[in-house]
Amino acid sequence: MKIYLIIFLFFYSWVQLIAQDRLVIAYQQFGGLHTIPPLGTRTTEFVFKQKGDKFIAKNYTFFDATFKDSKKKKIRFEKKKIISKSKIDSFINPKTPIYFKDLGFSIEEIKAETSKKEIKLLPSTDSLLKNNFPLKFDTLDFCYSHRYGKYMTIFNDGYSIISFNYNKKSIYYHNQQAEQLIKNLQYYFKAYIILKDLNIKDFEYYFGKEKVLDWFVTYLDIIQCEDYYASLFMKENPEYNTSYFKRTKKGWNFEEYLKKIKN
Repeated sequence: MKIYLIIFLFFYSWVQLIAQDRLVIAYQQFGGLHTIPPLGTRTTEFVFKQKGDKFIAKNYTFFDATFKDSKKKKIRFEKKKIISKSKIDSFINPKTPIYFKDLGFSIEEIKAETSKKEIKLLPSTDSLLKNNFPLKFDTLDFCYSHRYGKYMTIFNDGYSIISFNYNKKSIYYHNQQAEQLIKNLQYYFKAYIILKDLNIKDFEYYFGKEKVLDWFVTYLDIIQCEDYYASLFMKENPEYNTSYFKRTKKGWNFEEYLKKIKN
């Protein structure tokens, strides 16, 4: 009887282990023609396994395909990395909103960044920066192309991506393409929210605070989208299609127009 009990407990523990929810974050570097030394694909993988209301990673793996005889290395963290289950749930659910407070930026940091980038925020945009401000992404793509023109992607000899998979299902991947990033900016910010407290250097280039703050200020500049909506207004009201109106926007209220077309 004891033997059957031991077998049952072993089998139950094995099933529980296999059934664990997992978030796998992989950082891959792809070499180019002129990198020194020449690089193949270098992959660093972080596996977070659910334990109660937390997802925990105690180690990570590294594999360098540059060398034929290279073997996957498992490296233990000095201190285990933890992501709360609530953050993971928010990350994998596209309907879960992101609030300004989730990003952790102060108003002073945003003002300093807008000054550095020479971006002027409208009073209506400024007033949105409250803790409970939900970020909107529905018009982001066409507003970006109108505000900044064509997408530009610059690759060096080598490039890298970060991919996020939940229970073997791809949730999001990030690379250097502006078009891909803008179309997935919601997941970019969500990824930052789960990564920002982990202190893992592999994520710093794409998900360091300064980099994400730069993109958040760009996001604020994009959603203003005033010129785009002004051009729609001029098509509807040709008498306003003058150089004077384009310069001053006199006789037009941006906020009221937005309310009108969204209702």
